[in-house]
Amino acid sequence: MFKSFLQASLVLRLLWIPLLAVPAREARPDVSIGAIRWDAWHGDASEVGRAVQRSLAPSRWQSRLPFFANVNANGTVAIDGDTDEIMAREIAYAKAAGIDYWAFLAYDPESAMSRALHRYLKNPERNAVHFCMIADVRQWQPERVAAEVARFAELAALPNYQTVLNGRPLFYLLNLSPDAIEKAPGGNGSFRSAIGALRSAARGRGLADPYCVVMTPWPDKAKAFADAAGCDAISAYAVQAGGRDAPFDELTSFAEAFWARCAATSAKVVPLAMTGWDRRPRVETPVFWEHNEGWGAEIERFYRAPTPAQIARHIRKATDWVQTNASSAEARTVIVYAWNEYDEGGWLCPTLGEGDARVRALTEFFSAQQAR
Repeated sequence: MFKSFLQASLVLRLLWIPLLAVPAREARPDVSIGAIRWDAWHGDASEVGRAVQRSLAPSRWQSRLPFFANVNANGTVAIDGDTDEIMAREIAYAKAAGIDYWAFLAYDPESAMSRALHRYLKNPERNAVHFCMIADVRQWQPERVAAEVARFAELAALPNYQTVLNGRPLFYLLNLSPDAIEKAPGGNGSFRSAIGALRSAARGRGLADPYCVVMTPWPDKAKAFADAAGCDAISAYAVQAGGRDAPFDELTSFAEAFWARCAATSAKVVPLAMTGWDRRPRVETPVFWEHNEGWGAEIERFYRAPTPAQIARHIRKATDWVQTNASSAEARTVIVYAWNEYDEGGWLCPTLGEGDARVRALTEFFSAQQAR
């Protein structure tokens, strides 16, 4: 009954999307908003897909399931968003929410984790929401750099690749280890060489110089890494202060303070907006690629679920921060955690529990701002 009610409600919501009168992005046309994609939502297509399916299978977490998931009569869960129809719906939702681009985490092209990117790139509506890439520094081993650089430059040449500052392709470099440079083969020179190769490959395709943003949750270390690697700005994939059953406002206050801490380093900044942080599904049912050590394994470490209006206000604050800190936020873009990190507690994409409430909140909030 729970599944049937939610899925019927979702069908009705889908009818709402084409009726939007005022696209949210018109309220702030010169500040772009991106949302991070982590695309493990393909069920049995990979071990990762099966792992997150298990984490969200308990009934108390099923409200987080993406809108395309199924809760079977026996209580088991099936998540399979790997279809062209689902991708078309996601594009429509993102456009309705005022999302200008998705930032896809980069995986091997043959990996199941790349299936969503492939479906997006072949979708007829792909130009409605642009895209860019996030590369993990752990993938940039010296022997792989040439292939990675060639791939990213090829993607950056596509007409729907997100650019900033009059045509510079936007590129994020994820570094979740503060000592990544020290441990990398070749040290500082390794990453600087890789970024230099990326810039050369882009120029070789007639593109503007890529705008490279380091994602590291410690501002001083992010600035040091950006300087050492020759990147242009700093941001983060996600930030949180280890709250214990804390209100969402504590998380957004920490994120908003993070913008100021980043700017205080004298670095250029892409502010990060958070939509939540609650990893309890992974604490209860660990995934194989995490160690669940320290406070990350403590079940009481989470922030309470936000209302859609709270999320909209926080993202609006991020766009306002860009407007009022133009010298620091030169790229005039905001990155949001996340589009679809359901089991970690951060999402904008519709779910079985909320339907499209977060999408509607963003649309309505920005439209109301525009009407003032």
